[in-house]
This record gives sequence, structure tokens and C-alpha cells, in this order.
Amino acid sequence: MKFDRIILDFDDTLFDDDRFMSDIFVVFNNYGVDREAFGSAYRQTKEDGWNPIRQAKLIFSKIPNGFIDDIERIFSDSHKYIFDDALAFLKDNPASKCILSFGDNRTQLNKIENSGIVRYFDSINITANHSKEDFFEGLGGDLSRVMFVDDKPKVINTIKVNFPDVFCVLMSRGFDPTTGLDIRADAIIRTFDDLV
Repeated sequence: MKFDRIILDFDDTLFDDDRFMSDIFVVFNNYGVDREAFGSAYRQTKEDGWNPIRQAKLIFSKIPNGFIDDIERIFSDSHKYIFDDALAFLKDNPASKCILSFGDNRTQLNKIENSGIVRYFDSINITANHSKEDFFEGLGGDLSRVMFVDDKPKVINTIKVNFPDVFCVLMSRGFDPTTGLDIRADAIIRTFDDLV
């Protein structure tokens, strides 16, 4: 498949967010936070885009000394969480590439900038729009030459319905995307190695 432009989600597409969040939980746990309190505060901050400091403020009356430094150490090691197949895909694919990620601007940029993959991208876009439609509304040119890869079936379905010329790829690392949803993706992959 040849495309002029490839738009890639970050979390769970390029970046192992499950492993990253497990390590973030270890930091919280080291300061006495159990899984239930961690999960509850996480869910409260997730809707607007997760931010570890906002999450901590929901848990602690005063953020403990050393906590922010420990969290920053995890962020500074973001390169450890890039999937191997994603890195190979980025290195081997000459198309213009863009990251399109939903979340808290500062948090996402911190992960992305420390991930070691920024050099492979022409642009990085953080959106507060869950469906990511706002980005695609601004695209010009021949959308049939654009590939979009995301791990969320609802996002893929929304983009495919509203921008049918975009080639939409659902990344399904570790889950079965066919249960309970009518998937409108042009392709479903488990790793970037499946894109041949």
C-alpha cells in the first residue's frame, strides 16, 4: 500500500500505554495509593485527557515530596514504551507522517517528545476532540492518498463515515475488535508488520 500521508494515533498504536500506566501506578503505589484509589482518580481525569498531576491532586491533600520527580523519571523514559514493530515501520516508511493524539496537551507532548520518535514525523497534533474529526476537517487534497491508524473502533468508524476516502486501519493490539461493533475499517491489524 502506497500513501502520501500517514496519520498515526500515539497511545496503544505506537506507544505501549498499558505498560507505561503500570509503571505510573507503581509510583503512586510507592506513595501509599492502592489500585482502587488510583483507578478512580484516573477515570475522573481521563475524560478531558489524563494528567498525572491532576490525578495526584484528587488523591493527595498535598502532593508528597519527590512524587513529581518520580513521575517525570517515567516520562523521561518514554522511549522504552515504543512498540518494536512501530519503530521499524516508522524507519522503513518514507511517507509524510503525522501523530494525531487525543489528550491533555502537556502530558501527551511530554510522552511524545521523550519517546525518541519525533524525528520521523512532519507534525504532531494533540486534540481535545475524542473523535479526531476536527483534524480531518482541516485536511485538504486527495484523501484517498491518506492512511489513518488508530486503536479505537469508534474513532475509526467516525472517520470512515465522515471521510470515506481516508484508508482507515484499526490497530487491535491484544483485543478482539469484532465483538459488539460494526467495524468500518479498511483493514484490521495486530502489529504494523501486518501492513504489507
